[in-house]
Amino acid sequence: MNFYDKEEAPREVDIEVLKKSAEAGDSQAQYNLAISYYRGQGVEKDKAEAVRWFRKAAEQGHSKAQFVLAWCYCQGDGIEEDEEEASKWLIKAANQRNETAADLLNIVLMLL
Repeated sequence: MNFYDKEEAPREVDIEVLKKSAEAGDSQAQYNLAISYYRGQGVEKDKAEAVRWFRKAAEQGHSKAQFVLAWCYCQGDGIEEDEEEASKWLIKAANQRNETAADLLNIVLMLL
């Protein structure tokens, strides 16, 4: 799954600089670092580590990270599948006007 538009894709950056920003609490850096781990760009591919960074960004209100974290829980991608956690994060992202999350949430609600 492509979690961002091509214009939003993280540029080639010094991964150590990105890690320092992420560790300092920058939610966009956390999201970008998660993408790097998810795709294996500049670091060894590690979906569990990606989920850890998606969660850190999501907990700070980063709507795209919330959506991706929901997706990971829904698919069991890098973390054990958990519908309750997936729903929780999907609702948080949709409440922030994340259109993709809102569309998926509407589909889920129609299926209930």
